[in-house]
Amino acid sequence: LDGKPIAEMKRYRDELADMRSNLSSFSFAMRNAKKKIDALKRAANVTKGDTKSVVKSIFEASQTLEELDLKINGDETAEDIGERTNPSFRSRFGFARGGARGSYGPTKMQKENFALAKKQLEQHSGEIKTLIEKTIPAIEAALIKLGAPYIEGQGIRG
Repeated sequence: LDGKPIAEMKRYRDELADMRSNLSSFSFAMRNAKKKIDALKRAANVTKGDTKSVVKSIFEASQTLEELDLKINGDETAEDIGERTNPSFRSRFGFARGGARGSYGPTKMQKENFALAKKQLEQHSGEIKTLIEKTIPAIEAALIKLGAPYIEGQGIRG
């Protein structure tokens, strides 16, 4: 089998590196969103007044975050027992990365998985961005309005 041209291999490896960088920032955003949601839960638990709707919003945000995690990382428990699951971003990306090894270059299937992984990450990046920039701040504002104590990561009140 003839290998791919060096320029094509370099371009593919560069695209993979960009994707890995985007995944790192996505993972960082997910961890921070989880921390913030946990802080909101703690604040809601000690806030006096009717927090029912805020607690519901926190639960929904937490569920959204868990669903995003499944879409990105897959269901490890199901995979461990051999249950078929939908391909996650990580499974597609991992398969696509195989095309950067060796001298043959990426196969058609590896390129297709890379394109699908890229599309998945772009879609999910929009979802996490909405959660971080709109949903979580709205919940925090509602808690503050109800007289919540200081919320971790809130900054200085004044």
